[in-house]
Amino acid sequence: MVRRSLAVLLIAMVAVGALGCAEKAEQHEEATKTHAEAAEGKATATAVVSAQLAAHLAKADAVDGKQDMVVSQCSGCKLKMAGSAEHAVEVGEYSMQFCSTGCKDHFAEGGEEAILALEIPEAKGHEGHGH
Repeated sequence: MVRRSLAVLLIAMVAVGALGCAEKAEQHEEATKTHAEAAEGKATATAVVSAQLAAHLAKADAVDGKQDMVVSQCSGCKLKMAGSAEHAVEVGEYSMQFCSTGCKDHFAEGGEEAILALEIPEAKGHEGHGH
């Protein structure tokens, strides 16, 4: 009888613990989802940009030798690695392409400040021309 009572008590304790863990996991999943949605919204919904940011984006756009409103080099990699349309973010009229989700997420954390802090190399074909 005592063994049976202990077994029932043990099963009840394990069940309560499992429910608590499931609840915590669900709360963590929801918080992670909310954070990811906020980061994605910040990264994809920069519709209005300042004149300073627009000028900086225009300079970054020219790095690949084309001015097509697409910053095709990854800003997360200091414009030294090709980005892809799969990891693109719209900023004003520009599309910024990143090489990976990690670089795109890093941009999402920094927003406009991250773009303005980016050191932009000379555009292809303009090295050494002094402009």
